[in-house]
Parts: sequence; structure tokens; C-alpha cells
Amino acid sequence: MTKVRLIDTEILHLDKLATIALQEGILSAQNLLSAIATDEDFLKKVTLAFGNGFDAKKLENLRQQWENGNFEGLPAIDIRPAADINGANGAFAKATNRIYLSQEYIVRNTANPQAIAAVVLEEIGHFVDAQINLSDAPGDEGAIFAALVQGEQLDEQALQALKAEDDTATVTLDRQVIQIEQSSGSVTLSGKILWTDNAGKTHPVREATVKIFDKNLIFSDELSVSRILWDLADDNQDVFKSGLKDEIATGHEKLYDILNNKI
Repeated sequence: MTKVRLIDTEILHLDKLATIALQEGILSAQNLLSAIATDEDFLKKVTLAFGNGFDAKKLENLRQQWENGNFEGLPAIDIRPAADINGANGAFAKATNRIYLSQEYIVRNTANPQAIAAVVLEEIGHFVDAQINLSDAPGDEGAIFAALVQGEQLDEQALQALKAEDDTATVTLDRQVIQIEQSSGSVTLSGKILWTDNAGKTHPVREATVKIFDKNLIFSDELSVSRILWDLADDNQDVFKSGLKDEIATGHEKLYDILNNKI
């Protein structure tokens, strides 16, 4: 199996555990690419991520490479401080044909190589889009691709949220101004909580926009999001953990912390 090329890992002095986690994450991403290459729904999943106007010959070339365990055609991976890539976990730049991974994100996920694999897959998705499409697919096609490669089921709401995202940013790397497509690991949701009076009229209680810093939460626990919004909208203040906070439904403490930038 051909490995993805790495650059700059020694310059940034990743320690041994972080380097091992990075290597395991890349290997996991490669294995998942090999698996989807033989998936009978491969074309359906690719179309969901990248639309149906792609170059079929280029896509088939990539599929055959992955099926054969050949990943030499994938971009080199450049490890950078997160500040270099707009604070993102990862990014891809068509101008340099490189994937950039945040050094801090790798260190933070030393014990979780799958989190590293997920970002690698998202940036590979951005690379694939640049290879097979003449123009950038709508939304965060990399995140859609990564989710499908990992076997996640995206409902219509989650899919439309990702298709509405703007994952682009402009950064300066090596004194060159370039555009990147980035993995921030976040999804922004907007909603309005309504109540109905005795006359049957609805009134807004609170309008809110929240940013979920773990995309998997939006895919797997939609009910938690709606309940959190309701809990944050009520007037009750209750003892929760170490202080006075809004009442939170049992089991939703992690989501509460995420919404309040505690994690």
C-alpha cells in the first residue's frame, strides 16, 4: 500500500505519540478509501457529495487507484500551526495541491486517530472535487464525502446544512496569498422557538444561532439540539455541575459545554 507523502513533521517537532497518531489516522483514511472504492454505492455517494457534472474518467482513475491501494496521486500533507490555515483543523489548497493539517489538532487528538482520519478524508474530498469538477461543488463537499466514506447516514437536514456552508478562506502561506477549503469541524444552526397562545397565534420566544463544534453531533442527535435551544430559552436557572446555569436535559451536558465553548 502506497502511503501519502508527509512534509514538515520534523520541522514542527511532533512528538512520538502525535506522529504515531498521525500515521494511524492516515492509514485509517487510506483503508476507508479502499473500502469505498469497491462499494456498490460508490457512484451514488460520489454524486451526493460532488454533484453529477463531474469527469467520470478522472473519477474512475481515482477509484481504481484506491482499490489497488495506490495513494501516490493524493496531495502531500503539510503540518502547520493552526494560525497558518485560518485556525482550521485542516485545509486543502488547489493552488499548491497540498493538504494542510493543524499541528494543534493532531496533538489534541493523539489518543483519537479516527478524528485525524476524518479531517484527512475531508481534505481528500476537497482534492477530489478539484480533480473531477471544473468548479467547486456547492457547500462543504469535503465534509459530505468524509461522512459518506466513514459510513455515516446524512439525513436531508444535515445534508442541506453542509451544502449551505461556505468552507473557503484566504490565507498567506510561504508569502503566497491562496484560497483554501477548510475543515473547521463546526456547523452553524439557526432557529426560532415559538409558543402558541390560547387563541392559536404563535409568538417567538427566542431566535438563536448556535455553532456546534462537533459535526457528528448534528448528524446523530438532532433532538439534543432542539432541546438545548429550548433549555437556553426558558427562564429557569438551576444548579448544574459547578454553577448556576440553564436547566439541561439529562445526557446533553457535553452538547451544553460545546455550545458554551467549554470543550
